[in-house]
Amino acid sequence: MAPEIESTGLRNHDATSGDLASSAKVAGVSFGESDLDQLATIREIEVETHSRAGEVHRTIVWPLVRDGVVYLRSFHGPDGRWYREAIADPEIALVAKGRRIPARAVSAPDDASVEACSAALREKYKRSYSLAAMLAPATLPTTLRIEPARQPATAGSKAG
Repeated sequence: MAPEIESTGLRNHDATSGDLASSAKVAGVSFGESDLDQLATIREIEVETHSRAGEVHRTIVWPLVRDGVVYLRSFHGPDGRWYREAIADPEIALVAKGRRIPARAVSAPDDASVEACSAALREKYKRSYSLAAMLAPATLPTTLRIEPARQPATAGSKAG
């Protein structure tokens, strides 16, 4: 199946978060090893984004992990709805096997990120008919680095 199959109409979605262990990778924050393992091996997940009107949209995408960093890229390039919504509101979620993982999308069009994402695509989806589209020049600038959502301070915690 090609990535980016959109589903709509998930208004007022109940957002429950999964446990996120942290390890130092990107800007001092990364997904836990179990999340990274799942994202590295599962073929498709959903990315949950929000429209300006607050509608929740879920789109099937290909998750990529390279050197402990999670990436997504838009099959439809900059015109992909989920990509446009993630750029406008980077507070997204990854949904894998029914588990919702709050995350943050960070634009990563730099050469190192684009190549890391492309290498992960070539390795993981080498037999997919959609691989060429994911490596097309128009899609390369839509590379996003995905980081765990920043957890709000809990009541009673002290800033140090």
